Amino acid sequence: MAHDHDHDHDHEHDEPAGAGGGAGEFDIAGKSLADALRVSFRVLTGIMVLVFAGFGLTGVKSIDPNHRGLKTVFGQIEGVPSGPGLTYTWPFPIGRIVSVPSGTQSISMDDFWMFETAELRDTPLDKRPIPTDGLDPTRDGALLTGDRNLIHVRFDVTYAVSDALAAETNVKGYEEFVRAAIRRAAVLTASKWTADAIMLMKETTVSGKRGQPQAGATFAAAVRYAAQARLNEMQAGVEILTLNPKLVTLPLGVLKSYEAVRTAESKAHTARAEAAYEASQALNKAAGANYRILLGDPDRPAATQPADGKTDKPYNLIAQYDRAAQAGQDKEAAALMELIGQKLESNEIGGQAGQLVALARAEEARIVQETETWVERYKKLLPHYKTMGSTLLELELASTLEKMFASPTVEKVVLHSGKQKVVLQTSEDADTVERIHKAIAALRAQREKALKDKMGAPEQPQGGG
Repeated sequence: MAHDHDHDHDHEHDEPAGAGGGAGEFDIAGKSLADALRVSFRVLTGIMVLVFAGFGLTGVKSIDPNHRGLKTVFGQIEGVPSGPGLTYTWPFPIGRIVSVPSGTQSISMDDFWMFETAELRDTPLDKRPIPTDGLDPTRDGALLTGDRNLIHVRFDVTYAVSDALAAETNVKGYEEFVRAAIRRAAVLTASKWTADAIMLMKETTVSGKRGQPQAGATFAAAVRYAAQARLNEMQAGVEILTLNPKLVTLPLGVLKSYEAVRTAESKAHTARAEAAYEASQALNKAAGANYRILLGDPDRPAATQPADGKTDKPYNLIAQYDRAAQAGQDKEAAALMELIGQKLESNEIGGQAGQLVALARAEEARIVQETETWVERYKKLLPHYKTMGSTLLELELASTLEKMFASPTVEKVVLHSGKQKVVLQTSEDADTVERIHKAIAALRAQREKALKDKMGAPEQPQGGG
């Protein structure tokens, strides 16, 4: 019960029994709680620091070699692609770093290839069994060509991301886009090509949009350019580096027949080439390198021969003459014959024909010169004959006989003079005949050499030019 007292409280009062012990326990408990809270706060602070550090590190990423890093903030790409190494952007989910491959990527496309088991994959095509039920569209791939044939093609493709920003923005799954572009290009291109041109990868003329070759491209090149044009239209940022047909074949059911035809065509081509070469050699030997002036191109189909008068210089004159003569065009035939003669006498025609014409020209000159020499001689002898008469004839006869008997080409028989009848039986002496033939050959060779030296022109080559 409260009581009143007037004194000051500067002195201590004694606590009731038992009160001092309870206060001490309270202080100990409070201190323990404070220590626990302090430790908990420190642990929580450390955890928060780690959380914030981990959150910050979500914006750090290492970009591998042959890759490029694209930074996104709230889903929008910012900045330019970064190269290999560490790069940083805003922590996730605010920011993100996308790694885009920039090196060469390789894929194999079997979309247009026949179905094959693991056992048949390594078996040569000509050793594989021919399917009895034909092709199955649900599992066999093929291309339909412009000449309505089917053909199987397996492509090996390499590509690279040339613009990482465009690739990630416009297509993302760029490998599938590359495959789709090549499938589309192969189908469209095959529809303009023949199966034979695709099989042989011949150069042919194609037309198309931007990125396609205009002429002289193989099927694989045409497919590649068409596929690249499609990727460019989509701004895919991907470049097809190579597109090679690893395997190309017709369906197995017709492959053997096709190869037999190709073999026959190859043999025929070889035979034609050999025949054309031999013909060219023979024509060159006969008339020289300009034989076309007289004979045209005998190995060229008539339908492709130039029309008469449609060439810059005379062509196939002999055939033109024959046609004019058969058509009764006498004036034109005569003009052509004169032109043929002019060409033969000119230096344009070589070979054996040119040699014969040159020898004939030289022989003509020799005969004319020899005749002129005899004429001059007889002109000189004529006055003497008028005064000497038969005496001059006897002198000339004696001179002629002397030259004849001195000739190695004459076999001589001497007879005694007298009135007795003489019967002469002669037979060829082998040694004498051989000597005469050698002498004649030597004289002929000497004469031909003199004629050629007089012409002053070298011999025409015997081979083709």
